[in-house]
Amino acid sequence: MNRPAYASAPRSCCLGDCLDRDQQPQVAPKGPLRYTAGMALIEKPERARQLARAIASDLTLYHEKEIVEGIENDNLFEVMHEHIEEGRALFKSRVTPEIYNLNLYDRAIVDVMIKSKGHIKSRIW
Repeated sequence: MNRPAYASAPRSCCLGDCLDRDQQPQVAPKGPLRYTAGMALIEKPERARQLARAIASDLTLYHEKEIVEGIENDNLFEVMHEHIEEGRALFKSRVTPEIYNLNLYDRAIVDVMIKSKGHIKSRIW
């Protein structure tokens, strides 16, 4: 199995400490805290927003060339589909279902990955 670029990031990376791709998420019995893969699920929107933006930022950092080409050729979401969905799965595994349904990850993709590339010439702008 190929590991994503950010899974091998240095320990100082915001995601490097929380990624273990070999474990399947495990949910503990319901209670005041919910746990997955040994970590409590995020229940606060602000913390979830930070996680979503960190994932989007890592996608931008590690896939810069693909993003630029995708914007220039108007096929960004086809080019980045696998990477975006992998990030979405990570986000979903770390937050409660209620938080996931707020679409914070999709907003972060637009705000961090796409808006930051507004200077690139493209027919989509």
